[in-house]
Amino acid sequence: MNYLTPPCRYYFAFSIDIAATLELYCDGGDDAMLKKLSGLENKKYAGYCIERDLPTEGDNSFHTINIRPVQQGLTKRYPQDPYRARPAMCIPILPETFHPRSRTPLKLSKPLPWNNCYHPTCYDIRARIPKELRNYSETPRLRSSTPVINQPLIQDEEFYRLLRDGIGEDRVLRILDGTEERPDICIDTSDDPSETCTTFLAKIPGKEDLEADDGFTPVLRIDHNLTNVPEIYNPSELWEDRDLFRRIVHEYQLSRYAPVLLVGPQEPALSKDDITLEPSGDSMEDFGGSGSEASGSYGVRSLPDSDEVSQTPVRRRKSGFLSVHSVARNDLCFQGKWRVKSPIKRAITKFIKLVKWQS
Repeated sequence: MNYLTPPCRYYFAFSIDIAATLELYCDGGDDAMLKKLSGLENKKYAGYCIERDLPTEGDNSFHTINIRPVQQGLTKRYPQDPYRARPAMCIPILPETFHPRSRTPLKLSKPLPWNNCYHPTCYDIRARIPKELRNYSETPRLRSSTPVINQPLIQDEEFYRLLRDGIGEDRVLRILDGTEERPDICIDTSDDPSETCTTFLAKIPGKEDLEADDGFTPVLRIDHNLTNVPEIYNPSELWEDRDLFRRIVHEYQLSRYAPVLLVGPQEPALSKDDITLEPSGDSMEDFGGSGSEASGSYGVRSLPDSDEVSQTPVRRRKSGFLSVHSVARNDLCFQGKWRVKSPIKRAITKFIKLVKWQS
């Protein structure tokens, strides 16, 4: 039972590792970033591993996994998306049995150390965790069958889609219960913020070049001993903190690497022989001060569960596209969707040459 990463369906506690995430995306960050992110690292959450990505070549420090968090009580609403979460969008965990829609509670190998526990079906999150050898023999493990888990996930995903299409909540419940016929509609998800994937540049340990990361994937600090965590925060706060962190990183990277991230679709394919990125001393102020937030969010909404410890990669959302709705730099506004070229070295080279020429 010694593993470098949590096995699937085994529970652990975690918090956002601010320093490691800033090092990955922002060259360590600065005091202003740390001030904006103050307090995030103190919030403790818990959950179990749904799936693990295949290891990244050259990355010997982290492993990317998908986590289904635990919450105490019914699901809380998510302020940035009024359709994302409703109180009934969750599954009770024994010994808790109450649910507004009478869902079958989940069975664990041993009880969690907190009372009134539920799994939300709408707050799954993708993150990096450090590779550290740990013994999970005494850790609670999910034992319920896959249909008990997956059926609520499918129902709540459809609930979310129907709400976004403008159907009232009472009618949606009748449709899902089978007492009203399903409407013949075509749901357009092109403007769905949960489907928008913003590309970031990550400094992967063990690699010399920056790598295009298809979404903000924070680094977590984990604890496999749940008794060390007397209180857990609600997953809605985890998503709010994740989105705050994502916006700060996005602002930093656009100010530092804007010509790289905004590579138009007309750019030719990049050669593997292009030179590597050299660190630049330019600060955020050199590019026109602070930028506005980019709308939309990235995350794993609700991944199906599996009875096996899966090593298969998870599905990604619109990988390879950067959506910039409102980004101000030097009184310029870039709008629309831009295809990101990988490994983006040629654009980086052009940007460095431009900076050197202007200086």
